[in-house]
Amino acid sequence: MKEDFEVYRKRKKIPDKRILDQEAKKILSDRKTLAIILREIVPELKGMEIQKIMDDVIVSANPGDMDSVAHPSVDGGDVRYDILIDAVIPDSSIGVIVNIEAQNSSNEGYDYVDRGIYYAARLISEEKGLYFKGDDYGKIRKVYSVWILTNPRKALRNTITRYRIRAEREVGIEMSEEDREAGDKTEIVMVGLDYRNRGIAPLLRLLRVLFELSEGIEEDEEVLCEEFGLSIDYNKERSNSMSGLADAYIDIGYEKGIEKGIEQGIEQGIEKGRSERTRDIAMNMVRGGMPLEKIASFCFLSLDTLESWVEESGCEYKA
Repeated sequence: MKEDFEVYRKRKKIPDKRILDQEAKKILSDRKTLAIILREIVPELKGMEIQKIMDDVIVSANPGDMDSVAHPSVDGGDVRYDILIDAVIPDSSIGVIVNIEAQNSSNEGYDYVDRGIYYAARLISEEKGLYFKGDDYGKIRKVYSVWILTNPRKALRNTITRYRIRAEREVGIEMSEEDREAGDKTEIVMVGLDYRNRGIAPLLRLLRVLFELSEGIEEDEEVLCEEFGLSIDYNKERSNSMSGLADAYIDIGYEKGIEKGIEQGIEQGIEKGRSERTRDIAMNMVRGGMPLEKIASFCFLSLDTLESWVEESGCEYKA
């Protein structure tokens, strides 16, 4: 009979500390780890080489470093995202936004699906003025909000569950598959890990090893080396502070609010945040060698503005 987690945690001397938050972020925010997660989550990237995703798909990845990525809201509180990724599908004009959160799935008094829906809705609303203007809602980018649950309830262990918008016609002629997918602008993806058993999907197996939930070196070698072509020391390179299995059981990310301020000040903060994010994305594209004209069009910038940013940064580019 499997011992319950609390007994297991005490036997393994697993610390129950929020200080481990940053170690989880280090693991999840590594560019190669992000590329693997994207390949498993975004259908258009299935089967793509990891290096190609790192080079051509990930435009900007912001793990928040020592703090979560904070976005002010009009009610005076911050929404804090652990990791935000801006990505483009190669050989297309399709852009996607991926938010990744890690949670220990303790009882917060709400379902993480509800929180994921809220996060995704916030990110979609922030696209206006950044990726589209006016009423051009056809340019809304799809948002994925991915929740990695390291100690979920039994029904969610070793599972990957997607929540998405899909049309169902109640009256009238049958819809085409394209029409059914027309509103597919967001997906909430719940990834439930299990320290007791190996995962049945590649992403579950990888995350189990990265969070040090595996049974030992044999499983690590099988997953890291044979399945993903990584070195056995890959996880150690991501973080030196992870010890034992409990580092996966971390309460990451949601810190409520800041003091309420006047609405005008909050709106100014939102605009400043959008401008800084646009600049980060644009400069990442410049460093990647994309033509300035294409970047300016992609980011809704004037060419003069983009050229001034390039000059200020001292970044070299091919005209």
